[in-house]
Amino acid sequence: MENLTQEQKKALIVIAGVGAVVLGILFYLWIALWKPAMASNEKFAEDSRKKIAELDRKLGDIRRIRALQDQTDQLKAKLDRVSKRLPSSPETSGFYTALSEILKSSGVLTRRLKADNRVYSSRYVEIPYTIEASGQYHEIGSFLNLVEENPERFMRVKKILIQNNPGSPSRHPATLTIATFMFVGE
Repeated sequence: MENLTQEQKKALIVIAGVGAVVLGILFYLWIALWKPAMASNEKFAEDSRKKIAELDRKLGDIRRIRALQDQTDQLKAKLDRVSKRLPSSPETSGFYTALSEILKSSGVLTRRLKADNRVYSSRYVEIPYTIEASGQYHEIGSFLNLVEENPERFMRVKKILIQNNPGSPSRHPATLTIATFMFVGE
């Protein structure tokens, strides 16, 4: 600084002063404008994270609702299939038709068919029938299978009694109790 002239020293002081003022202005702008903008950006980023988290929760809820709707649709379809096999009236013609087809295809011969007392429940009525029949073991087995797996109507075998017939050892008398069902509703 000793080699500088008086004018150079004044110019240097002016430049330093202007630089200090410019730095002061920049510092003020940073405090007044930039910092609030950054805070606003941080608040915006935080709000955005919260909204994204909320949307993720809602998306999860939507996925759960869709899964429940799919389950509901599957249950409705199953109910439709079941209700076709479970009539809402005690009509016997459907049972007799199904039983007749089963007897024909299995080879079991019927001697007697008797309707038993109905059993009432809150949602359905069980309608049992006692069948006196005869057949070979494999015919009776086929008959039982066709009854249990009947696609047209719910039926189940409740009781089986197969005996030996000394007069005809290949044909066995059998007494069976078969139940069909009727839907009562709600």
